[in-house]
Amino acid sequence: MMEIHASIHTTGAFFDGYERDLATETARQGIEDDLQDAAYERVKLLGQSQFRYVDKSNHHVPGKWLHSIRKTYEGDLPAVDTGIIYGYWLEGIGSRNFPKTRFRGYRMWRDATQQIQAEAEKIAEPHIERAVTRLNK
Repeated sequence: MMEIHASIHTTGAFFDGYERDLATETARQGIEDDLQDAAYERVKLLGQSQFRYVDKSNHHVPGKWLHSIRKTYEGDLPAVDTGIIYGYWLEGIGSRNFPKTRFRGYRMWRDATQQIQAEAEKIAEPHIERAVTRLNK
């Protein structure tokens, strides 16, 4: 009968709990920040392009709405919001939208969410690569 014995020595950043946690947390925070920044810019862009009732002279979103877009947190998760009470109506999900009125909303939040979700992997990739590089040292 043949016996095989092996011993494995685990050293390095990957096996060091502190370094692994630090690399993971740094990547997570970077990804959340970049996704929030992308969502913020996308909502502003879509708001400017989708508003139908704008000032005819310059075609900009009304100032109150545009300047109320802000980065915030919902619980522990980053978010983008306006805090404007009629935002649900503008989006088309309010209780006073279709079928009660003809206005179906602009869908800018839904469109922004879908676009950012489609780009999320590309946005996260550099942060993940940095974390893997750090852990492979």
